[in-house]
Amino acid sequence: MPLYQGIRWNELERLEGLVPIPMYYGTTWAGVRMGRLPGTDVPVYFLEYNRFFDRPDLYGPPGQSYQDNLERFTLFRAERSNCARCWVGFPTSFMPTIGRRPWCRCT
Repeated sequence: MPLYQGIRWNELERLEGLVPIPMYYGTTWAGVRMGRLPGTDVPVYFLEYNRFFDRPDLYGPPGQSYQDNLERFTLFRAERSNCARCWVGFPTSFMPTIGRRPWCRCT
């Protein structure tokens, strides 16, 4: 999930390396942090890309939207698709392959 402002990022483990994410203008890079669901060992991964996610409101100020919301959601969707391919084993024929993540446990 995106590392939105208000999430206690300093309590999350910063994972090694950066994630390459294909965008329409080329590849961009994001960090990944890992936390756990409270009271469990279930990992939760956060995509750290401050330019898009470190904002006071999720989608924009009340009654408005951020002008770059399409880019923000495109970036998150692109990375989420690659995570699904990696973790769930979706076929790569319809998902872009951009390399194995250091934190990805593909078999």
